[in-house]
Amino acid sequence: VTLGLMEFLTGENVTTSFRQRASGYRADVVRDEWANYDISRHAYEGGFRFRNEDESELYEPDELDLDPFDQLFILGSWTTFTQLEEMRRQDDGWYVARVVLGESRCEEFRLCLNGDRRSELYPIVDGAADRIWIEGPDSSSEGRSWRMDGRDREVRA
Repeated sequence: VTLGLMEFLTGENVTTSFRQRASGYRADVVRDEWANYDISRHAYEGGFRFRNEDESELYEPDELDLDPFDQLFILGSWTTFTQLEEMRRQDDGWYVARVVLGESRCEEFRLCLNGDRRSELYPIVDGAADRIWIEGPDSSSEGRSWRMDGRDREVRA
């Protein structure tokens, strides 16, 4: 889910990098005639009238994975966003961290690349769930965080 601003002509997410290149931007894809551009191109499942050949190379899963030598840290409300805790990389490339939910059973967090607070990874909107557009790494999170909510599942504090 994108939930962020969408460029209405192309279906591109309006991200910081998109804004920086918008003045000279040309569409990478043109959807089928009468196709809806209200849907992010990352969620769009229809056909295309034009697709830049390089487009298929932009989002290969291998390129989206972090370098195995990079470290990922979690930073959350349980430490008032003051302590970075290193996450553990699993064999399948996923990162995990153990978090104890406080009495509210609801915590917020962001991620930092290589322990550098200027390289935060964060959702496009505050209080986001797991399937949301990710921004960064940069220092422009402006307090936007993911939310872990254990209230509905009655998770113990």
